[in-house]
Amino acid sequence: RGRLCDGDVAVPIAVAQSDDADRRHEDGGRERVTPGLDRAQQTERLFDVMTLRQRCETLGIERLELNAGGGRIVFASEPKIDPMALIQMIQKNSDIYRFDGKQILRIIKPFEQSRDAQAFVDQMLDSLALPDAA
Repeated sequence: RGRLCDGDVAVPIAVAQSDDADRRHEDGGRERVTPGLDRAQQTERLFDVMTLRQRCETLGIERLELNAGGGRIVFASEPKIDPMALIQMIQKNSDIYRFDGKQILRIIKPFEQSRDAQAFVDQMLDSLALPDAA
C-alpha cells in the first residue's frame, strides 16, 4: 500500500486508492487483485513495477516508499547515483527533499493520483542516475 520499492524492491504504488483485495474462485483458489483494475491494467502495472525494481537495484536503492503525502528512499551504503545531482536536487527543492540520517531521503510532496507519483519517481530517478548509466 503506497510502496514503490520494498526490501529487494518492488510493490505496486497505490496512491489515494483502497487496499488490495483477495478474489476467491469457485475452486478455492485465491488471486491478488487491485480494486478497479482489469487484468490488462494489472499486467501493465506489474511490468511498471518490475521496471522500477530494476532501476532501483541499478541505482543502489534498497527501499522506495511513496504514498499520497510523500515518502522516503533508503539508499544502500554505497549507492550508484550522481552525488552532485542529489545535492543539487535537495538544494533546489528543499521544501520537497530532506535527509533523515545518512541513507534516508524523505520526500514531502502530495500526490493526487498514482500516475503523478510514478511520473515524479521516473523524473527523480532519471536525475539521480550516473551520466553513463542513463
